[in-house]
Amino acid sequence: IFNILAQIDKILPDFPYSSLSETPARNEYLLDCHWALYCENYLEGFHVPFVHKGLSKEINNQSYKTQILKNGVLQYVNKSNIKDNSFYAYYYWIFPNIMFNFYNWGLSVNIVEPMAIDQTRVRFLSFPINRAKASVSSTSDLVRVEREDQEVVESVCKGMRSRYYDSGRYSPNHERGVHYFHQLMGLTLNQEVKIYVIQA
Repeated sequence: IFNILAQIDKILPDFPYSSLSETPARNEYLLDCHWALYCENYLEGFHVPFVHKGLSKEINNQSYKTQILKNGVLQYVNKSNIKDNSFYAYYYWIFPNIMFNFYNWGLSVNIVEPMAIDQTRVRFLSFPINRAKASVSSTSDLVRVEREDQEVVESVCKGMRSRYYDSGRYSPNHERGVHYFHQLMGLTLNQEVKIYVIQA
C-alpha cells in the first residue's frame, strides 16, 4: 500500500488534501453478490459507455487507460472536452478491497466488505473540496453511477448461477486489471493453503 500511496503523491502532487471536507457524505449499500464481482466491475472500463450514459458523455472514452501497480491497479481517464484535456478521474484500487477515486472536485473512497458468499457491503465516502465548483452535483452524479454499477454487478451474479454460464477469455484491452486481480487472489489463496498444510 505504501508504494501506491507514494505513486499517488507523484502523479497528484498538488491535490488539495487539506481542503477536503472533514465531514464526508456517507452511504452504505448492501448488495446481493460476491464481493469479488464488485471489484471486477470496478477494474474494467469496457462497460462504461453501455452502462453509464451520463458519465460517458463527460469523459473521453478513448483516453481510458489501465496501469498495473504492485498490489494495485490505476485507471485514469480525461475529460470529454477536447479543448480541456485535463484529467477527469484517477481510480486507484488497492488489493484486495479498497478504492480511492480522485476528481477535480474531491475524493471518494469505496470499502468493499464480504458479508457472506453472496452478500457484500460497500461503504461509500465522498470528500468534496471545500468551495469546489459543482461539488454537490458531482457527488450526486457519483451516487448515480454507483447505483448503476450495483445493478450490473447483482445482475451478473444472477447470470453466473445459470447452468448456461461459462467463463471466457480475458480481453487484453479492457480486462488487464481484472486479470491482475485474479492473479493476486490466486497467489493469496495458494499461500494460505500452504500455511494451513504446514500447521497441520
